[in-house]
Amino acid sequence: MKKTLILSLAILFCLSLLNTTPCYSFELFKKTNKTEKEIRDFLNDYNKVLEKNDLVTLTRFYDKEYKNDDGYNLEELIVMLDKTSKAFDDIKYDTKIKRIDIRKNCAVVHLEDNTSAKIYPLKKHKNRSKVGILDGKSTSVMYLRKKDGMWQIVYDSVLSEETSLKYGVAKKVDMDLNTPETIENGKDYGVKLEMKTPNRMIAIASLTNEEVNYPPEKYEEKFRRIPSEGILERLVKANDKNKDEYAIASIGFTKVSLNKKERRARIEILGMAYLMKRVNMNNIEPVNEILEKK
Repeated sequence: MKKTLILSLAILFCLSLLNTTPCYSFELFKKTNKTEKEIRDFLNDYNKVLEKNDLVTLTRFYDKEYKNDDGYNLEELIVMLDKTSKAFDDIKYDTKIKRIDIRKNCAVVHLEDNTSAKIYPLKKHKNRSKVGILDGKSTSVMYLRKKDGMWQIVYDSVLSEETSLKYGVAKKVDMDLNTPETIENGKDYGVKLEMKTPNRMIAIASLTNEEVNYPPEKYEEKFRRIPSEGILERLVKANDKNKDEYAIASIGFTKVSLNKKERRARIEILGMAYLMKRVNMNNIEPVNEILEKK
């Protein structure tokens, strides 16, 4: 994020293992207040550095050889974060810790993230009427290890993710992109867009899917007019590589008027929107089995 449209805004954290027995294969242990405070302080500092886009300092929060559930390594993650910051210079991250499970020098943190930003077509001329609004939310599980007295992020798995970017009249239109939460390798699944088209406007949209890859691959868009009932559906085929995907809706709002003098129609673009929703492959393995493969 997306992910070409939002430059992978879901911050994907990664995994690396030492040549030791994985410490993530465990039952839940009683939390210790001291350790939990360390982890909360660690994540608070992480978010501050992230919003400052201090990428040099940010790398210190990660294990150097980590890779995440989607296969991104640290170098790729830093490039993605840098592009995201340049595209959305006022981006804000709001992270809520839902639960922390601790055992000795390891921790599993369940997170809920909200992302927001404004984007101007012309950064030198910040016209409020033309500003684009970015809104994203995700849930994830982060794995930490304490090494040499310092916590580090070693792995992250994104459980769910939805992001929207709206311009013009699209900012006032409620719209939903509906997909299954999980899919089977190589199987067909439905992508459904629901919305209410403003009066006297024509709405067109393209529905497609793409694999979670870096760098993102280009995908073909075929626009169709959204019916009057405000529902557009498409059946797509999941990839056969066991890779998670994004369902994507690109939406445009136009108005057609007639120029009597020139005797021709005038098409005016009044708004645009991009909706993205993560669709995970239904191949979840126990954490300990995943780690033992690394």
